[in-house]
Amino acid sequence: MKYRKLVLLAGLSVIGAVFISSVASAKINKDIVQDNNIGIAVSPMLNARLTMDPGSVTEGRFRVRSPGIETTEVFAEVSPYAAGEDERYETGIFNQTSAYTKITEWTTLGLQDCTINKEEKGRIYFTMRPQEECYVTYKITVPADAYGGSQHAAIFVQTVPPESGKGNSTIVNTYRIGYIIRNDVDAPGAKSEGQVVEIKIPKLLFVPPIKTSILVKNTGSLDFEAKYKMTIQTFFGQKEVYSEAKKSLVMAETERLLTDKWDKTPNLGLFKVTVEVTILDETIMLTKTVLVIPLALIVAIIVIILSLTLWIYVKIRKNKSGKSKKV
Repeated sequence: MKYRKLVLLAGLSVIGAVFISSVASAKINKDIVQDNNIGIAVSPMLNARLTMDPGSVTEGRFRVRSPGIETTEVFAEVSPYAAGEDERYETGIFNQTSAYTKITEWTTLGLQDCTINKEEKGRIYFTMRPQEECYVTYKITVPADAYGGSQHAAIFVQTVPPESGKGNSTIVNTYRIGYIIRNDVDAPGAKSEGQVVEIKIPKLLFVPPIKTSILVKNTGSLDFEAKYKMTIQTFFGQKEVYSEAKKSLVMAETERLLTDKWDKTPNLGLFKVTVEVTILDETIMLTKTVLVIPLALIVAIIVIILSLTLWIYVKIRKNKSGKSKKV
């Protein structure tokens, strides 16, 4: 009777562990309403990627639109652009110059379909009325003695806050949006070089989802694109449950962390996870077996094993005691 109660208690702990794990990993999705009345908008959202020779000139433009309900004073300016210190490139640096931001000195701005009010310190100021559209133009002139490699800049369009009276403590919002330009200069010094530093695939997970990461290092002077893919199959049956290919830019002389995850990872399962990454025509692949199991379930299994061991031990002692009495 004691054994049955012990096994029943262990069984209930297993069920409870799975239930608790399921509840803990459940996600509440909420719709996020975004205010589109931001004052200015830029299109296309795809940024310019150029290849130029020393001494060459190129021109381009992008559209600026005012979705607001009031007339807005804005200005446009060219700023240096670099990847932030975060390996995920989540933040950019727009106030530091380097050998890779010389393009800011080669770029001049203009305007189409709107009138420039004034030019000051490299900025062009203009007025945008509600629902009005115009184009910011740019002209890049690469010097004849330019050094080879990738160049990065951002053209920002920003609202000008209205002047407030003295003593007025009113908070005024300003809006800023950028258009990134990347220019590869084909000249001596241009070098494509890099390596995959590390690929991480977990072997044991107590809480989903399955996540992988790839650390790529660009040791050259030219940006390159890293293509990567995570494929997940069931360990038994080899059924593919997830596969997605992605690509990301790795800027010159930086490291970038590329990540992927399977959001629909169940709370319990055994999977074969393969990560494939290609940089500069070289492909590296890594495959590992990943076990996803709730920690509470592991504890419950240990409890069952200990319970069975204890029961067997008690049973053996009881049998030996019975035999001794008969003798």
